[in-house]
Amino acid sequence: MTAEKLGAVIAGAVTLVKSGSGTLTLTRACTTSGDFVVSNGTLAVSATGALGANSTNVVVAGGTLSLSNSTAIADSATLVIANGGAAKVSLAAGVNESVGYLYFGNRQQRAGTYSATAGGGVQKVDTEHLAGTGILRVLRDSAGTAITLR
Repeated sequence: MTAEKLGAVIAGAVTLVKSGSGTLTLTRACTTSGDFVVSNGTLAVSATGALGANSTNVVVAGGTLSLSNSTAIADSATLVIANGGAAKVSLAAGVNESVGYLYFGNRQQRAGTYSATAGGGVQKVDTEHLAGTGILRVLRDSAGTAITLR
């Protein structure tokens, strides 16, 4: 198992797929408009805005996406975390990350706050998809308002 740091900026219409069993740490903010996919190992994000403001699709199919700051993912991004416990987003202490939409598998989750631990205004505790003590704030969902007319 290896640990590598990528200090370069990823730019353009590029999709990054993290597939090895080791850890890849992004240490600079990216300007890519592509997707980020974690299929194995750990993709660690240590820089503010590391995945880029235009990267709006983040998929954790296996392995771990490890976030150590609150502005690693664009607020407009869709975050998809596979079911089954093999895929996780790890939120470090003090992290309060926001995303536009959240899916567990192919099921969209409601807007609100999520964490692996209770407290601090967390509305939903989930240890299958999340790890750490930080908070994931989901800004939007597709839920509507039901009105009954008689």
